[in-house]
Amino acid sequence: MIRFHFELTPLDGSLRSKPYWFVLTDGTYGIRVGDQEVLEPVADYYVARLWEDLALFTTIVLEPVPEDLVPFAASEPEDWAVDPGELPLDGSAMNAVVWHSEHYLDLGYLRRPPLFRIWRAGDLVTARWQKPDGLAQSATMPAAALLDAVRQLNAELMKAMDERVTELERTESDTDWLRKEHRDRTTWLAQRLRDEPRTDWDDIRAGVRWLI
Repeated sequence: MIRFHFELTPLDGSLRSKPYWFVLTDGTYGIRVGDQEVLEPVADYYVARLWEDLALFTTIVLEPVPEDLVPFAASEPEDWAVDPGELPLDGSAMNAVVWHSEHYLDLGYLRRPPLFRIWRAGDLVTARWQKPDGLAQSATMPAAALLDAVRQLNAELMKAMDERVTELERTESDTDWLRKEHRDRTTWLAQRLRDEPRTDWDDIRAGVRWLI
């Protein structure tokens, strides 16, 4: 299965001086698939970045891929017959490239990040990752397990941030705006999960014929 785990930095003086919701999520986080840690070392960054990216990423990767396009979803760009950099910026082939790339979780802001992507076939999702200078690994699990993991991260982060905001309310003045933003953030995941993608599969198929 998969788990997104984190630990927030203690609320010390430096964080208290910058009480912005995003900044207050400073900490470390990782992605564990089965007994494998995808991020080594764990990321030292704002947990909200992972949380925001996952809210958008999850709706994309939970869209079931038609059976005939699963081989393309599972393919690696270096194995394609055409270099994506040589394609025109519009057209079906580029649309297929963009669709494929959207299944990668953006970790490019980290130092030496792994490549990590997910696609869905039927009721199963496959996670595949490759660390720098490492071999590619993959794991398949129920699609519901991914959704549960994202919801668990959301619940745990919202609880931790509620406690953090409450602590600041006891010791700092003018925190109404921070509480308001936190209430807004608690609705983000549910809102994003309602935004179901509507992929034009015929267009993707037309593009794939150029690529593989």
